[in-house]
Amino acid sequence: MEFERLACIIKFARLKRGLTQEQVAKKVGITTSYVTSLENSIRTSKNTAKVILHSLGVHLAVIDD
Repeated sequence: MEFERLACIIKFARLKRGLTQEQVAKKVGITTSYVTSLENSIRTSKNTAKVILHSLGVHLAVIDD
């Protein structure tokens, strides 16, 4: 899966749950700026993306390539 699509899924899932980037960052133990970077495809850590998606309740099969 392209990371740009993964970034969109992260942002969509976060917004759908009514969470801020800061809330997600605290939930998974990373900085708010890191969440921002992931959502904007500046950083492309698939492992961190999986952790965030898992914390948002998104089924991990959508990113298993």
